[in-house]
Amino acid sequence: MITRQSFVQRGCFHSPLARSKSATRRLLQQNDSVVSYLDYAKQKDLSNISTVFQGTLYELSTKTFLNEHFTISRLLLQGGANDKGIDIRCVWDLKQFLPEDSHEQQAAIAKLEKQYQIGNKRGKHIKPLLLRQNPSLKVKLFVQCKAYETKEVDPKMVRELNGTYSSCIPYYDRWKTFFMYVSPTNLSKQARYDFDSSHNPLVFMQLEKTQLKLHGDPYNINHYERARLKSFHCNHVASWLLKGLSWERDIQIIKRKASSPSQELLSLDTI
Repeated sequence: MITRQSFVQRGCFHSPLARSKSATRRLLQQNDSVVSYLDYAKQKDLSNISTVFQGTLYELSTKTFLNEHFTISRLLLQGGANDKGIDIRCVWDLKQFLPEDSHEQQAAIAKLEKQYQIGNKRGKHIKPLLLRQNPSLKVKLFVQCKAYETKEVDPKMVRELNGTYSSCIPYYDRWKTFFMYVSPTNLSKQARYDFDSSHNPLVFMQLEKTQLKLHGDPYNINHYERARLKSFHCNHVASWLLKGLSWERDIQIIKRKASSPSQELLSLDTI
């Protein structure tokens, strides 16, 4: 388990903005849902067009999206001093992508073992989680959110993400620790190439920002359109670790579910 102390020891909590980010962390601890944050913003008369407001709202919207559509636990909003850009930490139970039928599970594992043996002969040595000893299928998930308006995710951001991973995650933990980058805009062509070429298990989720309805009250949750999942992409390492799991099919189901008008953002904040 990666504790705050181990992060400090690895130099992952070192920044000249410690004081202001500590205040941000306290704010998120006190207002850990979209509803509570909007209430706080209204009381403090915060500008809804400020980068702080928009960034915090996007981070909290991402948190509620993960809670609703992914089997996660021990979720922690980081947002503190020297967080190295890590906004959310949690445990992701990948059993949500396992076939419900036990015979289908066994068939999937048998097929996977054959694929892995062939892959090893061709120089592919990434062992899928399903084939590892005592596979709990629970991995650590670190999430970084960037509420860009128009700017594509560039190679610099991918390099920074890889740098954070390499400096904060010990080698023996790397097959069971995933980094997820969340943004309303897509990866640029070069950024996608660098993302896919990384030796770390990386996931990219393009999640729209919650949009305020025309003439809506920016501090009223009911006046926002819910965010939609635009795309979900695993790089080469993450894809191999997830081999044998039906994550691609299930992500399509999540995309349809998240776009359903019957899904209200308010209900997410009751989690």
